[in-house]
Amino acid sequence: MFIVAMLSSLLFMFSLWSQETFKVVVLGCHGGPKENNLSGYLIAPKDSNDYIALDAGTLLDGIFLAAQNNCFSDIKTDPNNELSLELDVLRNHVKAYLISHAHLDHVAGLVINSTADVKKPIFGIDTTINMIRDNLFNWQTWPNFGSEGKKPLINQYQYQRMKAAKQVPIPSTSMTAEPFYLNHPNGYLSTAFIIESSGSYVVYFWGYLSRYFGA
Repeated sequence: MFIVAMLSSLLFMFSLWSQETFKVVVLGCHGGPKENNLSGYLIAPKDSNDYIALDAGTLLDGIFLAAQNNCFSDIKTDPNNELSLELDVLRNHVKAYLISHAHLDHVAGLVINSTADVKKPIFGIDTTINMIRDNLFNWQTWPNFGSEGKKPLINQYQYQRMKAAKQVPIPSTSMTAEPFYLNHPNGYLSTAFIIESSGSYVVYFWGYLSRYFGA
């Protein structure tokens, strides 16, 4: 089955079976100019606090705003722990990043907040990983927090290169992700992700569905 490029480059996120299966926290949903409202979403099964980040244009600032709106009220922090609730969410409850493409409005928060984060994977197709490796974590734009590229490697983020239509488990969560190629405006390669948990699905994408969407 394939889908022809007839969809606009808008964000769509929906469950194919049940809206009660997942919980979604919107950290930001625009492309600028406000740097605290760029593309970034957290998603987890409804009974879990193990999130994955779908893009990370806005990250910690979005977590602060979400916390003010009681989005993380079921996360209890240790009163003896020096971490705030927001830093606890960033470090210990965001388990991985899935990046649709490496435009700045989709990765700025990931880069800026890398100094406050801990070791975890970044998932993306080759084009996306290469852009992050070569143009962001390169010891010129920013220190190399990645697992590839210019040495020395800080190796905080382990790049996980994804293949189209190949489902992979997301470590430390009960979710899997399956990528599909998209065309972003001007022919730039982007990605759709199908997220699965307990037989329910969410689709996240930016771009035009323009290649084979399965066999």
